[in-house]
Order: sequence, then structure tokens, then C-alpha cells
Amino acid sequence: MKSKITIAIIILFTLKINAQVNLITNGSFENFTGTCPTSSPNGAFIQEQGGWHPGNFISALGFIPSVDLYCGESNYGNCMPGPVPNVGSNGISYVGMHTRIYNPTYNESIYQILSTPLIAGDVYTISFDLMNCQSGLFTAGHSDYAVYTNSDTLIPACPKDNPAVNLVGFVPYDSISNISWKRHSFSFLAPPNSNIIAFSGDSCNVSEIYFYLDSVVLIHETTESIIEFANGFTFTVQPNPANDLLNIEYQATENKNTVIEIRNVLGQLIYSDKIMTSIGKQTQSINLTGIAEGVYFINVKNDKQNITKKFMKK
Repeated sequence: MKSKITIAIIILFTLKINAQVNLITNGSFENFTGTCPTSSPNGAFIQEQGGWHPGNFISALGFIPSVDLYCGESNYGNCMPGPVPNVGSNGISYVGMHTRIYNPTYNESIYQILSTPLIAGDVYTISFDLMNCQSGLFTAGHSDYAVYTNSDTLIPACPKDNPAVNLVGFVPYDSISNISWKRHSFSFLAPPNSNIIAFSGDSCNVSEIYFYLDSVVLIHETTESIIEFANGFTFTVQPNPANDLLNIEYQATENKNTVIEIRNVLGQLIYSDKIMTSIGKQTQSINLTGIAEGVYFINVKNDKQNITKKFMKK
């Protein structure tokens, strides 16, 4: 019996891993068209490059704001303290874009049209490598780095002012390295009508900063709230995302001493409780007041089950 349970858990875990497919095409920017540019900067990213697009033509400017493709040559030469590394975090290529103080206001941006629209209300995780470079020519204010979704081609003039654009998350300026690549990640609930993922500096007309982007990964997290085990144990977490109260509903076929733990993304234990699961359906409520917003993992385990599920605190 024990071996059957172990096999069932392994199968479930394997299916979970196999489901983690990157929804982004050419997230490392290695699949460029034509010959890789070698000038510095590496030339306007004005055509589709392996599924990526620069922003649209802006009539008030008379041109398409350029997004630069870098392929091993030096990037923008006035970076301070710079220069930043001249190769990507995953292969040689990466892209650079610029927040601008300009009239009319605009920021350079990059976007990708997803092959399948995001499912509204489902949880997705976006992760990417990022650097920035405060230009030595300008000493203007700071800008965070933002990720947006949209149902139509992004008009980049100032993405956050575009009513069709949904901001799904941003990386604070102070957490972005200007010396080396750093991985950033966050989860979000997909808004309706989202088939585009776009990247841009968040602030408009207040900063002159280069951002460098590489290794973009978009994962559709499992949205199943019920996980069944071989011995008939059912475990449900609701709501997800949760606010101040998380309800755990479980149904068991035998009495068991069970431990419930919650850990943050760093693996730090923030909640632990021991309960007795009785035969039948029961509900356990956990007060999340005082716990910061973010992604957490809840683990329920006894001598026959050990399952971890992700949830969001909003």
C-alpha cells in the first residue's frame, strides 16, 4: 500500500513539473533574424526578433522608439558606474530599452503576442534577468521596471497611462543591480483579455535610464484547488488569492495526526499547527492578518501524505 501511495505522489509531482512550460518564445533573445548587429549600441530593434516586437510607430515622434539588440559587443557607453557586462545572462544576446525625458513623453518598450491568451483569474509567474544603467549624460530621477498585459498591440508612449494596459507587477528601482544580472520574479492573477506581455520603464518623463532584459520566463501555475491522494484524502485551499483568512478544507478516510505549515518563498516558516484529521469533511481557518502580500507555500503532512500547495496573500 505504501509503495502505491509513493508512486501516486511521484506521478502527481512529475505531472506538475511537466506542466511548467515557458509561454514566452525566445525568452533568451538568442533567435534573432539576419546577422547579429555589432555596432554600439547594436542598432534599433525595429523588426520582429524571434517573437519580440518594439513599440509602435508614434506619429508625434515620426518614428518607432528603438529597442536595442546586444550580441556581445559593448552596450551604451555612458553607463555609470559601467560598463555593464556585454553578454546576456543566458547566451550572448539580450535587449536594452530606455526611459526618456522627451516631448512628447514616451518610453521605449518591448512586447510579445502570446500564442494562447492568458486565462483570466488564473495564477501566472513571470521571471526575468535584469540590469539597469543610470546614464552618465543625465542625472534625472529614478524609474521602476514594469510588466504589463494587454489585449491589443501596446502603444508605448507611456504604458501606464494607456487605459487598455494592465500593470501586473513591477521591480523597484532600488532592487535592480547596475553591476550584474539579477533574477526577478513575481506572481499575478491574469486580468481579462490578455494576450500580450510587455516590458517598459514605469516612470515617464522623469528619468533617463537604460534597462537590460534577458531570460524571460512566463509560467502558468496550476489552478487546481483539490488534490486527491491514493488513500482518499482530499485537500482544498480557498480562497486563492486570500486576504486575511485562508480556509483549509480536507476530507479523510481515517483519523490522522497532521501538521500544517506555511513558508514564504525563502523557505522561512511563518505558521505551524498540529491538528487531528477525523473521518469526514472538516475545515481549518488560518488568520493571515499581519502577513505581507506575496506568494506562500502551505504544506499538509502526516505519516501517509505530504503535499505542498502554492497560494497568494493579497
